[in-house]
Amino acid sequence: MKKNPFYTLQNLPDGAWLLPFGQAVAEQRPALRLEGGGAALWKLLEACPDADAAEEAFLAALPEAERARAAGDAAGFVGQMRALGVLEGAFPDPLDLASPCADLAVGPLRVRLCCAEALLHGDFAPYLEPVDAAQRPRQSVAVVSGAAPGPAGLRCLLANRELEVYAGESCLLLRFPTMPDVAGAAMTPAGDRAVITLHPGYDEARARDDLFHALRHVALFRAQKCGFFAMHAASVLYRERVWLFSASAGTGKSTHARLWQAGYGVPVLNGDLALLSVTGGGAVFHPLPWCGTSGIARRERHPLGGIAFLRRAGENAARPLPPEERPLRCANRLVSPVWTETLLQENLTFAALLARHCGMWELECTPQPQAAETLKRAIDAFLEEGGHG
Repeated sequence: MKKNPFYTLQNLPDGAWLLPFGQAVAEQRPALRLEGGGAALWKLLEACPDADAAEEAFLAALPEAERARAAGDAAGFVGQMRALGVLEGAFPDPLDLASPCADLAVGPLRVRLCCAEALLHGDFAPYLEPVDAAQRPRQSVAVVSGAAPGPAGLRCLLANRELEVYAGESCLLLRFPTMPDVAGAAMTPAGDRAVITLHPGYDEARARDDLFHALRHVALFRAQKCGFFAMHAASVLYRERVWLFSASAGTGKSTHARLWQAGYGVPVLNGDLALLSVTGGGAVFHPLPWCGTSGIARRERHPLGGIAFLRRAGENAARPLPPEERPLRCANRLVSPVWTETLLQENLTFAALLARHCGMWELECTPQPQAAETLKRAIDAFLEEGGHG
């Protein structure tokens, strides 16, 4: 690995910057502000033959008491520089940046987490498995601390109050404006490798919460690339199939799930999200650890029976959706990324496939038990007729 020859370190009034020139400008490479020991480490990278030697020299110059903390910062800095093409070479392997502590089950996908165990949120516990070195994960994620590169020179795909997404030639950069301890996340275009950077001096409890939510964006992007799509919906298990209640926030999907639970004794599997796929055997519901504010995220996999799209009304009525309405209604409720036209097309293609493999209804409903009764009658009739899309 070597330094990109079209970057120069410049000390400007607001700090040290790596500035692109020549071919790096033509390739729209980012300008990067260096914080902490970043400038010193960059000078060592210029002088040393490889990154490992530079990191060793950087750490050797520090007081011994600071070396353990700084080791993670240095590895994270080098990893981010490689991810954005400032240091030439492949996107870093997260396993080289931190020791793996657990495998996280995201539906059927195995996500290898390389981070301090103290940063693992308690809601991950039912989904964590011991690291199996013999099994290749579908995604590897390292969590390090240090200064993350900024988005200068990258193409902005999305920017809102909660999430910013930028695209470079060899990576995607995610930033989370409402998360004070997460500096950003870089990942490969396929999402199989990712590096999440925490600000130095992060608050452990707050960072644990922020990391839990940041990982959702990283993991669901990879799941989408592997053919698994997430929908905003509450889910219940009835007659050995999963039934989804999907609606915008505040419309009543959690209320409807509770009506089913109270009226028919069925379990709620997840109060907010469902991971879905379609195989030769039909549509399948997969579990996720993220569940909004519901606190319900059971780790169970079942066949998917159907989806009810809820709409508030003064009376209860279940209308089977005609085939031409199904794909768009389904796509509009997916929360898998639509950062690019290609990702949007992937969602639409999956929605059209899903629409042929499960039941779909529009449920005009009140927040009363009669709403659950109305949908239950529609589902029972659907199953008696064969239960196909």
